[in-house]
Amino acid sequence: MFHAIVVFYLLTSPAPIQYEALTTQKTLGECYLHASKIISDLTKEMKVISAQGFCIDLEALKKKEKMQNKTSKKEKSRDPAI
Repeated sequence: MFHAIVVFYLLTSPAPIQYEALTTQKTLGECYLHASKIISDLTKEMKVISAQGFCIDLEALKKKEKMQNKTSKKEKSRDPAI
């Protein structure tokens, strides 16, 4: 499962804006296609200077969080006197 995020600059905005899609896609290709559709829709309505689409692998993110939780539990269980 992949989550699309688009970061873009508007002509009238001094800072970048982040837009996160509300849905998830099954494949990486579908995710990038969804991000490109978001960018296409944005450029129709607003004066976009630059836009970048990102896709986050949610399953890999969950695995990484689990690994971090395991290591933090091990650190907490160590004797502080050592």
